[in-house]
Amino acid sequence: MVEIGYKNKCQTAGMINEKTPVMVNNLNELRKLNAKQNIAIFAKIGKKNKMQMAKEAQAKNIEIYNLNTTKFLKECARDEKIRMKTKSTKVESKQEKKAEHKHDGGQTK
Repeated sequence: MVEIGYKNKCQTAGMINEKTPVMVNNLNELRKLNAKQNIAIFAKIGKKNKMQMAKEAQAKNIEIYNLNTTKFLKECARDEKIRMKTKSTKVESKQEKKAEHKHDGGQTK
């Protein structure tokens, strides 16, 4: 049952942690924010742009409502290491195949 007296004050209504939420679509919009008065909400953006924006937000101490920046950046670094490792193994295997092909005289089996 609804009771009287549990409404937020008009000054704090719609705020998150006493900060005004702002939808951020790109890096320029993030740079315009004031860390003391605003809290960022990232729009649907790609991973590459999100990484840049997360780094910028950490540097400026801007709070992001829908993203844990430290966890996200650690995961991105881990994914990058894995991607580079698989990429290097692919390049090595291609080089080995080319060397074998030259050694065989260019004949296909």
